[in-house]
Amino acid sequence: MLPSKLKGNRLFWKITAGFTAVLILLGVVFVMIASHFSKTYYTEAYQILYGDLAGHLATFTKPFKDSKPSTNIAKIVEVTVEVIY
Repeated sequence: MLPSKLKGNRLFWKITAGFTAVLILLGVVFVMIASHFSKTYYTEAYQILYGDLAGHLATFTKPFKDSKPSTNIAKIVEVTVEVIY
């Protein structure tokens, strides 16, 4: 139970509510900022790891035959990329 002085002290409750609201707001802002940086880091790391994959596949598999796409190679590339990811 609260002491009788705290029950009627409106200033105390206003300060408490304001402080609580500020802490909750700071927590939400922190989570939003951390989420943004985490997503940015993930995207950059993903691009660094797999950015040159398309170039290597095009170089080593020769996806075009007589200036037309080769369906056999396309299927092999599709399966390879699915395994990698």
